[in-house]
Amino acid sequence: ERHALRALELGLGLGDDRMSVFAGAERAIIAAADSDSARAGLLWGAVETAVSAGRIGGWETYVGELEKSVLRVDGPTFQQARAEGRLLSIAQAAGLEPY
Repeated sequence: ERHALRALELGLGLGDDRMSVFAGAERAIIAAADSDSARAGLLWGAVETAVSAGRIGGWETYVGELEKSVLRVDGPTFQQARAEGRLLSIAQAAGLEPY
């Protein structure tokens, strides 16, 4: 998780949307693997919003596999957090910026 957080910090600092989106997705996958459906949903919702805002190179290639990993914790808690995450930036959802 430390590496995914560092990649996210670097992507945000460089203004690299692609790096930020993939690092945010990786953090959502890690949260899902830890059975933290609220955190996974919050991050995934923010990732979805970032992707919808612009083209992210390679996203279409990997989104199915990434989403499958995150949706292991799908349920009411995940869906509520996902809706909340759609209103946030990835940095906010990751706790790097206030909201």
